[in-house]
Amino acid sequence: MYKIILIVVLVIVESYAGKYYGSIKAGYSSIGNSKIVVNSDKQEIESSFEPQFDIQSIAVGMFHGRYTFEAEYSTDKFTQKEQMWSKDGDKFTANDIGTQNSLDIQALYANAYYYPRYKLYGALPYIGGGMGLANIKVVAIYDYGAYSENAEETTMAGHITGGFIKKFDRDIYVGVSTRLAKYMPIKYKNSRGEDMTYEPGLSGGLSVGVRVLF
Repeated sequence: MYKIILIVVLVIVESYAGKYYGSIKAGYSSIGNSKIVVNSDKQEIESSFEPQFDIQSIAVGMFHGRYTFEAEYSTDKFTQKEQMWSKDGDKFTANDIGTQNSLDIQALYANAYYYPRYKLYGALPYIGGGMGLANIKVVAIYDYGAYSENAEETTMAGHITGGFIKKFDRDIYVGVSTRLAKYMPIKYKNSRGEDMTYEPGLSGGLSVGVRVLF
């Protein structure tokens, strides 16, 4: 039965797709201040992270008219820059912030993009977005090792993306794009057994990419 369904899906895709492609993107990404909430006493820990430059995503997709549809794997790993604690109206900076404190996000998206009927200096603009799942790993040690987080959970994620692509060769396109991504909160227990909620900030990125048709 599964083989029949797979064959039907492949026939439909082949009928509607003009061409297939693979792409890779690299560039800068950042994430806004993220918040850890200690549910038992409503204590909040706000974290900021350093921007990073790295390979951002790989994807495979297909063209259909003025649309493209793709499956994308994206990855971001941020190093923590600072933490601010907030409790009973008081705020202070946490101690022992180091390179071991990080936020690792790996996401799998189903994307759709639309290409309007005009060009800008020979480049095609596009806009769209996607929904999917993100695996979020939080690593944080502070107060000189007395308090730590080490959680890994999966949550929903979504993004909006826009950019331009331009034909470089018969089967090669190059382009630039910008993205805003949002990840839903995760819940876990910290090293003290307390219930925690982690709320990632809004993530943004600017990248250059190569798209190869096949």
